[in-house]
Amino acid sequence: MKKIFKFSALYFIIFFVPSIYSQEEDTTAVTEWEFSAEADLYFTDPFIFLPIFSANREKLHLEARYNYEDLKTFSGWIGYNFYGGEEFEYFITPMIGGVVSTEAIWNCTTCYACQEVCPVWDG
Repeated sequence: MKKIFKFSALYFIIFFVPSIYSQEEDTTAVTEWEFSAEADLYFTDPFIFLPIFSANREKLHLEARYNYEDLKTFSGWIGYNFYGGEEFEYFITPMIGGVVSTEAIWNCTTCYACQEVCPVWDG
């Protein structure tokens, strides 16, 4: 538990604090895609690696995660960025997505039982 806290604190200092003191973006420029990647590491048994990749363009937000909701699962998310405010600035991104485990993917592609019971399948 202490290792997770120390790593989380170090991660916060390295990646979050510099963004607080960075310069503001030029809002008159044409908006390009912005990509980001992060990884959370948990030194437990078993060791857990949680990569998160995201892409933003204007109001569109896309995100992919692995091992986030459960071990050996992939999740994909799409969202809409709401931001604004003068005195009280806000940035909110409601998202919708889906989660698929790698075990479910391989189980589904190996038995073909779904094709036998499917009324649409004509094979």
